[in-house]
Amino acid sequence: MPAGIRRRPRCAAFTLIELMIVVAIIAMLAAIAVPQYQSYVARTQFAEALSLFAGVRTAVEAEAQLRGSGALDDTVLDGQRTEGDYVDDITLDTSSNGAAEVTVTFADSGVNEALAGEEVTFTGSGWAEGVEWSCEPDADIEHLATGICATSGGTED
Repeated sequence: MPAGIRRRPRCAAFTLIELMIVVAIIAMLAAIAVPQYQSYVARTQFAEALSLFAGVRTAVEAEAQLRGSGALDDTVLDGQRTEGDYVDDITLDTSSNGAAEVTVTFADSGVNEALAGEEVTFTGSGWAEGVEWSCEPDADIEHLATGICATSGGTED
């Protein structure tokens, strides 16, 4: 190379179009992943309701076996965990034909917006023949139901 002529340094960089393509790909992946992640989070929060119900279920069944279904009342919930990170309250209603209705209410805040303030009702009956529980989530959250609430027919022996 003749003296006095400089070689222009080569830049190793991305062009604007390459950066725009990468940003577009990331945006498309995020558009797919974020709703799936939110659904996953809501399902795990719904699972807390099932976990808390399991303890209440055991207490209700034990009380019904010991004293009969007519003796079921709110005192069965004494000593049971009826609140959680995502569950605001659990109530027991025994006024309908000897059946026990356990209602789990999700919190209004700190929970996935699809679950906020919604309820899931578990109904237990058939105390003499073997207890059968059914689950009825609010219509708005049926698609997030897991466990016995997700089974066809919603019942479990």
